[in-house]
Amino acid sequence: MKRLYSIFIFLAEKLLPFFVWADPKLNLFVQGRKNVFAELKTAFQKTDQIFWFHAASLGEYEQAVPVMKAVKNAFPDHKILVTFFSPSGYEVRKNNKLADLTVYLPLDTKKNAKNFVERVRPSIAFFIKYEVWPNYLQELENHGIKTLLI
Repeated sequence: MKRLYSIFIFLAEKLLPFFVWADPKLNLFVQGRKNVFAELKTAFQKTDQIFWFHAASLGEYEQAVPVMKAVKNAFPDHKILVTFFSPSGYEVRKNNKLADLTVYLPLDTKKNAKNFVERVRPSIAFFIKYEVWPNYLQELENHGIKTLLI
């Protein structure tokens, strides 16, 4: 089943750019992911300690706000990374004041998950509500990174 999932996500990543003309939201979804790795590279240093919060959309983000505030107060030297899956959350909160960086989550391919986790090296990853991405979760486990579903 995981193999079928990985094939589906890989195909989606390759095919979605051909359909951006059909829906402005789909265009944001595709275009917003193009520079994520470059943004991560410039936003964080190798010595930064990062708490990663991932929310599918705006509702999940709002649920995480009290946790992010508590984490920021308890660990003021740590940085906060927020990722979104959907444009509706990202477009509204891309300039939020809680996070040091807010970006789209690259699609859940094995390659993206490996690159993302190795570049971010989060101290802890927080997934909000029902966000379960098998390749990201596996990569976090491979690196011994604590992961919380809240």
